[in-house]
Amino acid sequence: MDLDAILETTVREVRSLLGVDRCYFLWYHQDSDNAFGEPFFELVAEDKNALLPSRIACYPRHSVEPLAAIVTQRQPVRIDDVSRVEDRDIQRLLEEFGYRSILLLPVQTEGGDLGVLACSYETETQPWDEAAVELLEAVCDRLAIAIQQGCLYQQSREAEQQATAKSQELEQALRKLQTTQTQLVHAEKMSSLGQLVAGVAHEINNPISFIFGNLVYAREYVDDLLKLVETFRQIYPPTPDIEAEIESMDFEYIVADLPKLFESMKSGAVRIREIVRSLRTFSRLDEAEEKAIDVRESFDSTLTILATRLRRTGTHSEIRVVKQYGELPAVHCYAGQLNQVLMHLLVNAIDALEKRRSQDGNAQITITTEAIEGDRVRLSVSDNGVGIPPEAQERIFDPFFTTKPVGKGTGLGLSISYQIVVDRHRGSLTCRSIPGEGTTFVVEIPVSKPPESNKNSSP
Repeated sequence: MDLDAILETTVREVRSLLGVDRCYFLWYHQDSDNAFGEPFFELVAEDKNALLPSRIACYPRHSVEPLAAIVTQRQPVRIDDVSRVEDRDIQRLLEEFGYRSILLLPVQTEGGDLGVLACSYETETQPWDEAAVELLEAVCDRLAIAIQQGCLYQQSREAEQQATAKSQELEQALRKLQTTQTQLVHAEKMSSLGQLVAGVAHEINNPISFIFGNLVYAREYVDDLLKLVETFRQIYPPTPDIEAEIESMDFEYIVADLPKLFESMKSGAVRIREIVRSLRTFSRLDEAEEKAIDVRESFDSTLTILATRLRRTGTHSEIRVVKQYGELPAVHCYAGQLNQVLMHLLVNAIDALEKRRSQDGNAQITITTEAIEGDRVRLSVSDNGVGIPPEAQERIFDPFFTTKPVGKGTGLGLSISYQIVVDRHRGSLTCRSIPGEGTTFVVEIPVSKPPESNKNSSP
């Protein structure tokens, strides 16, 4: 048993056994550093006649003198009839409490604590039987042992609770360390990927600029040559050998198709330039870490990079992307990290549409941007996929938690995105989902520059 249960059981059983009006236990606190400014008695356990008032309270030492002087000397107090007590101070004190007969027995524990086991008659005077007194003295001896065991039990419970709390703290610290290590590795990978993307974009940009710039001149040269050939054909009639060669190469088809060929090459070059620009926008390694950007441009660049995952395949339908772009101010942010967040949200939306794309083919992603009150912007990415179960929504931003099949998700994308938005940009990232209908992730960030105090925090 714990200490409280021991004391409550003792006073209940003693009162039942002796038939007294009240049985109670007090602790004596000799420290003066308390609200009373002096030592005091604390009544902690009581069993009484239902008609009597409870006396559970704290009593400063001076309020129970001179009885306090006796029991603190470890001396018992036995009074058979309060009305016949010779000490008028003791008699007056006991009459104030309504006692007719009272027995106080000190209980000294091995730890040095002092307690008092008390029995009293308050409805009538009743002399104390010697056998009852001897019984109570034996009870006090046993109670001192039980209290010591209860204290040890309580100390062991407290030690167990402290050990459990410490173990939980260590477990949390270990999980935090593992999360931090994984995030650092992820951040390093993203940094390396950004450098690779920027390098590839730079290497592609130079030759494609050369090709794009020379296509115009090549088209003009070819047009000039074709005009020259046509002039020769009009002035000098072709010989049979030339006629045969013209027919074998299908010269007329070449003349008609060549402009189309140049237009196709120009269209491909434009496409490559757009991809290069998107890669450079996504990596943003050639720009300051913090800068004002057009978030809509970041969305467009990310969609360009993910274009192959949006197209129709042999088993999956195309994903329709609906852009609901509102007027936005330039947002001062950590551009590369915000692009990383947009990438995670769009990839999650694409993954959520996997089942719908293979079934009814009505897969759609809706991107919404709008300015809101408080000098903030709201960015939403919605899909009409399978949705997220309510129990999973509560943990969706926890590190290593994922709803994707094994091997398809690390459980870090949304966790890192949450940290980037909330800790890095002082914004918010929330999730709303209805199973079977779809999911919406909402990012809200301030337009102005994040506080300087966050500049050195890690993503």
